[in-house]
Order: sequence, then structure tokens, then C-alpha cells
Amino acid sequence: MLPTEVKGKFLDSLPVHLLDGELRSPSPALAKDLVSQLASMDQFELLERCLVCLDVACLDLHQVMTLCWKHSLYDGIIYVHNQALNDFTTPIKELMAVLWQALESGKQLTDNQVLLGNKMLVYISCCLAGRGYPHGELAADQVAVVKKDVFQYITSLRGSGTDNHGTFPYLRTLLHFSTREFLNVLALAFEEPEFATEAGLAQKQRLVDILLQIMVQGEGFLPTQVGALFTFLARQLAQPDNNLFVDRLLFEQVLEHLTHPGDETQQEERQQALLELLQAGGLASVDQAHLLDLAEQARFYRVCEYLYEKQRLYHKVFLCYLNDPSRELQSFDYAVRIFASPNVSEKEKALLEDQLVNSLEALMKVDSRATSQLMLQYLAHRVDDIMRHLEGQPKVLYQFLKGVWNSREASSLTQSAKDTDSMTAAVQEQYTELMCQFEPDAVAPFLVSAEGYRIEETLEICRRHNVLDATAYLLEKTGDVHGALHILLQVLDEKLQACTQQGPMREQLLQEARVRLQAVVQLCQRSCPFLSAAEREALWFPVLERVMAPQRQLRSALGADKDFLSLTHQLLGSMMGFVALPNILHKLMQDPAYNTGKFGEVRHFVMKMLDTHNYEKALLRTTNRLLSSDVHMHLRQLKAAANRAYVSHTAACVACNRGFFEPGGVVMFRCSHCYHKSCLAALGPGERASEVYCQRCRTQPLGQPLECPTQVASSTSRSLPDTLLPVLLKDNLQLHLAPARSPDIKLDI
Repeated sequence: MLPTEVKGKFLDSLPVHLLDGELRSPSPALAKDLVSQLASMDQFELLERCLVCLDVACLDLHQVMTLCWKHSLYDGIIYVHNQALNDFTTPIKELMAVLWQALESGKQLTDNQVLLGNKMLVYISCCLAGRGYPHGELAADQVAVVKKDVFQYITSLRGSGTDNHGTFPYLRTLLHFSTREFLNVLALAFEEPEFATEAGLAQKQRLVDILLQIMVQGEGFLPTQVGALFTFLARQLAQPDNNLFVDRLLFEQVLEHLTHPGDETQQEERQQALLELLQAGGLASVDQAHLLDLAEQARFYRVCEYLYEKQRLYHKVFLCYLNDPSRELQSFDYAVRIFASPNVSEKEKALLEDQLVNSLEALMKVDSRATSQLMLQYLAHRVDDIMRHLEGQPKVLYQFLKGVWNSREASSLTQSAKDTDSMTAAVQEQYTELMCQFEPDAVAPFLVSAEGYRIEETLEICRRHNVLDATAYLLEKTGDVHGALHILLQVLDEKLQACTQQGPMREQLLQEARVRLQAVVQLCQRSCPFLSAAEREALWFPVLERVMAPQRQLRSALGADKDFLSLTHQLLGSMMGFVALPNILHKLMQDPAYNTGKFGEVRHFVMKMLDTHNYEKALLRTTNRLLSSDVHMHLRQLKAAANRAYVSHTAACVACNRGFFEPGGVVMFRCSHCYHKSCLAALGPGERASEVYCQRCRTQPLGQPLECPTQVASSTSRSLPDTLLPVLLKDNLQLHLAPARSPDIKLDI
């Protein structure tokens, strides 16, 4: 006999093998010990999972059923009844009684009671579908019997021992527990082939009549529960093989419930049920206009879409997409699809265009960029109409135009968009004016990247709205550099003056001053290539004056002008390449802030400028050395190529096929064919007396042929060592190169 500790560990290891299906039929003694072990450790959830994996033949049924009822192990109760007793209805009777008592108490169901109800729904669904519970399959000879017995049991008029529960106690219990889920169970059951037979259709009709009797004609059910029944009926009536009969008055009740405008509960489910009923032809007898009115009041946009599609009212369908919060983004794709469809007439497309223009505000709220792209692609010819339509809504108009121009930059334009070039200037000017109102900081970058606007009109707009950056850019573009500089200096003065005051925002103001100074510097640098030295000084020195002016005010405050010194450093570094260094020093020493005669106050400026000067001088010398080295190497390569000898490919005259041993002149063409001069003269000249052709190649001459006395290659020639080849050299090349200097790239600072 095993020690208790060892036995306990052994039993603890068994559940893993049971759940994996490796151990299904242990000995009854071992199974009993395992059940006792798990129960003693309060592992009832694990016990229930193990029970449904064991063969009932090895179980102590009394022990198991006692534990299952005591600890609410409902799967174990069902499993024992099904497998040991082949009884599929008793679990329904016994467990339904427990659920009914919980519902009758009027209290909120506990988690355990909700679990029981859910297990009953799953169990009944498995039985009606011919499946095993909680897993596996029924034997083939059990399927039909189980389906029939369970269906008859849950639809029985009286329950066993439940006379006080009224008629159809099991249906009532399940409907009260969860109307929607139980109806879903029935909907799945109705898809089984047994309900397609004549007897099955009769059972189906009987069950529907019972449900109507219990929930519609009876009492005790909430409107939402009755609505769930009507939704269930609508879906059943929408089935292709529907044979259900519903009273006309009841049918109207169903339709009224589905389209009730004040009911927000399960709206999507009710809409889907009505749509399925409509698509199945179940509403053919209902007036379509009345149905459309009901659908619009209920905000059933997909139902409205279906009805409008049948009438080819595509602009109304577009509104259905736009008004539906769950599909509003799809409205753009739908419009594109209609415009691109060859089956839609021009009149229908025109109606959609009108609807798009009228719905522009709503479209902009959904997606301003997509709206602009859509308008640019398909309504470019109506941009003027759109702008007139939005005249009273400048913010919306600005967002629209912003999207249009962003789309033009982001993607290639379609042909329809290209046709708008004639009105681009006017549209851009209006866009610029709106941008001046809503995003003034974006005006200057926009004008830099845009093309086609009229400068004078745009300049007037920017001046009117006091957008200084954009005004300065346009003045520079017209050639008025000093006017642009004057405006930028005004802004810089304001920032510098604000920086003279101490405060928490001073660092941010200094950063803004640096940005403004950089803009001024860039303007001066762009303009300098077109100005004389005196004009460059007249451009730069006012900027230097502005930067140094605040330092005169701050001289009394120790350390207060350090930030302005950095600004002056930044400016002087930018001036170095455009204004002569002596002139900068002279201007600096004349300023009252630095003319006290104390070298220490200007030392940092002078040393920095001298360092910059020395660096640029060394950089220039190094660059010259590199260029000289490159030029020398290139000339050396050209000289080597010019001195290269021309060697014939053949050792005999092309005309007479004799060698070149005899004294006399030799003529070599650039194709490397050689002739005795006398042989070539005997062949005669070309079309013009000055032209001589190679008779072998028959090509036009490439300049004059090479001609010189024969020089015979040595017998050590690598190409043809045993053959004497003519070699022609150019003796008169007199170019001589000096020795190359080392391309040293080190800076001599």
C-alpha cells in the first residue's frame, strides 16, 4: 500500500492526463480516490472538467451526483444523465426548476445562476443540433431521438411537477432568462433538415404560435423582449424557404416595432431584420413610399439605401452614407464609384454633384482632405459654385481650399484639375486672404511654394492684413529688397526690445529674436550677389545697428547683455563673406557700446572675426592646392595620350600586300591600316582632292592620315614578336610639365 503523501502526489498528476484524453477509463477505485482528492482540496472546477472526460462506467454515481448537486457542478449532472442513463430530458426538468425558482424570487441573479442559465441554453442548442454536451458527438442512432425528445420537452404544455408555473413552463423560463439568446438558439435549430420536412414545418409554425401566445397575448414580458421576438419573426419571414403564416395585424405590429423611431435599443439588429425581410420580398405588399418614410424616421439608412438604389436615386443614397455615423467615411468612395460608373447617366451624376455641393459642410466635418480631393477630381469645374456656396462660412471655405491645394501638391493632377489653371490666380488670392485671417504664420511658406498668383494683388492682401513675413517676401520678389528689409527689421526691433525686459518669457523671446535675425540674414545673403560693395554695406550695417542698439541700454546691467552678444556674434559671422573685414571693424569701433577704448570689451568680437578670416584664408589656399593637383594630373594624362605611338595591325601594305622593308613613305589611317605612299597615290584621291580614304574600310576620313618616315618596331614587340610593324610617333610635341606637388589637404591655420 502506497504512503499517503506518495498517493496524493500520484493523484495530483492524473488530471493533466485526463484532460489530454490519455486516460479515459481508470479503475473505479482510482477514479473514486481522484474524485475524493479533488473534492477535499475544493478544486470543484477541475473536478467538473475531469468528470466529463471520464468513462461513466468507472465512476461511483452516488458519490459523483452528491458532489455535483451540492457544489452546483451542472456539467457533471448533465454528463452523468446523458452517458449513464441515456436520459437527455431529466437534466432539463431538474435544472430548469432551479432556474425558475431563481427567476421567481425577483432578485438579481447570482453569477452561479447566470452560469446555470447559460449552460441550459448551450445544452438545449447542442441537443437540437444533434451534438454532444459539453463536447463530442452523439451516436448516429441517438441524433434524431434526442432532437425530437428535447424539442417536445421544452415545448410541452405542462412541466413535470410544475403545475404552478402555468403553461409552457420551460419556454417561459428560458424566455425570461434571456429572450434574445433563446430565440437565437431556436433560429439555429430551425436550420436543421428536420424542420424542412412537412412535420418539421408544422412544429415550427406551432412553436411560433406558442411564442406569440406567451409574449404578445400574455403578460410579464418587457417591450424590449417582445421587440426581440418581432425581430426573430422578421428574420424567419425573410428566409428564402419561409412557410410561416403570420396574422396581418401581427405583421403590422412587427413592422411598427422594427421601425419605431423612439426605440434606440438594438437599432442595428432591428434594421438588419427589416432589411433581410425587405430583400426576401416579405414586404412586397407594403407601400414603398410609406416604408421609406418609416425607415427615414427610424434612421435605418441601409434600408433607405436599398429602396433608393431601386429607384436609381444615387444622390439620396449618398446622403444615406453621409448621415450614417458608422458609414460616413464610405460616402467618398460611393461618390467616386458613381462618377466612374458607365451605367449612371449624366443627369444622375449632375444630381449627385448638386448634392455634394449642398452637403459640403457635413463632408468637411467628416474629412476635409478627402472632400477636397473629391471636389478637385470630379467637381473642379464647379469650384466657383462651391466658393459662392460657402461665402458666408469663411472657416469652412478656408478648410476646403486648404485641402484642395494640399491635394494638388501631394498627388499628380487629373485632367479635370489641370483645366482650372485659368482661375488658379483668383482662387489662390482668396485662399491667401483667408489664410491671413486664420493662419497668418502659414502665409509666407505658402507663397514660397505656390506659383501662379498675381504678386501685386497678393501683396495688397498681405499688407491689408498686416502679415509682415509674407509682405517682405513679396517685396523681395518684386526687387524691393530695402522695403523687405525695412519690414523685417521692424519685426526684429520689436523682438529685441521685448528681450531687454527680464521675465519668465525672456528665453522664448530670445529664441524668436534669433529666428527673426536669421530671416533678415538670409534676405541679405540672397541679395548680396547682385549688389556692389557699397550697396552691401548699406544693406548689412543697418542690421548690425539694430542688434547692437539694445546693448547700449543694458551696459549698466552686469551680464544682462550676454544674450545680445551671442546675437552679434551670429550676425558678424554671417557678414564676413559679404562685407570687408576692415569696414566691419571700423563700424564696430564707432559704436558707442564699444568705443570706450577698453580692448577687453571688443576683444571677443575682434578675435572671432580674425579667427574666421584666418580660417577662410587657409581654406582658400588648401582649395587652390587641390585644384592645382587635379589640373596637373589631367594635363599629364593628356600629354601621355598625345605622345602614344600609333602601331599598325598588319605588317604589309593593304594595296600591294608587300612589307615595309623598302625605304619610302608610309601612310597610316586611324583604322590602323597602312599603305605605301606610292601605292596610295596610285589608287587615286577621294571625291575631293583633299580627302584620302582607306580603301579597305571605305569609311569617311577622320581628318588627315598620319604620314611620316617608316620606323620599324623592334623584334621584341609583344603583339607580333616575329613581324616588323610600322610605328608612327609624334616627335614635335613640345609640352613640358613641372613636377606635381603633393595634394596636401591640411589647413595651414
